[in-house]
Amino acid sequence: MVQERGAVRKRLLLLILLGWVLLIIGDRVDELRVYQGAQIAMYTIALSSIVLLTGYSGQVSLGNGAMMAVGGYAAALTLNNLQTPI
Repeated sequence: MVQERGAVRKRLLLLILLGWVLLIIGDRVDELRVYQGAQIAMYTIALSSIVLLTGYSGQVSLGNGAMMAVGGYAAALTLNNLQTPI
């Protein structure tokens, strides 16, 4: 149990450190590269969720695509109506 807590803390610290590094790099990189990185991250999350659903459980889910579509639609409405950056 103690080893698991140490491993969890180590992973959490690593993720926090990775987040800080990405934050610092994001300030020093031009907008095009930030946009490309965000696109890569979005597709990576979408692809890994599909692989997780179909690979481990063998189920085909249309709900995942629907949730991605609802999120995209909400982001587009927010951008158009409120003029806020996404």
